[in-house]
Amino acid sequence: MSDEHEEALSWGDERDPTFVSSKVAKPAKPSAATDPVARTAMSSALLIFYGALAGVYVLYTVGWVLAALGDTTPSVSVFAQLMHEFGLFCAIAAPALWAIAVFVLARRPATRAAGLAIGALVLVPWPFVLGGLT
Repeated sequence: MSDEHEEALSWGDERDPTFVSSKVAKPAKPSAATDPVARTAMSSALLIFYGALAGVYVLYTVGWVLAALGDTTPSVSVFAQLMHEFGLFCAIAAPALWAIAVFVLARRPATRAAGLAIGALVLVPWPFVLGGLT
């Protein structure tokens, strides 16, 4: 019984392939297509890209909120005022809705990246951007 306990505390010998400094021949490295390191590097780059665009979308949402708060459009009627406020609400929600739609509908990483990049071009809060010029 003491042998079993001592064996449990052993890290093996030099011939064990799981031993870190083992001199046993190791299998050849996998190709670049099946290499998990290459996929990890690509997914890391995509995560950085997604994070950067998520930050852009958050800034767009803040820009639309500030543009909505600074809006001084006079109301002609109650219906026109409600429609105007609904449009402002949709503009504020658009960056988040776009990002959610891209992640739900696009399956390939390249399609997601393209969809998020297109959204970054389309959803610019122009009233906020141009508001400083007037």
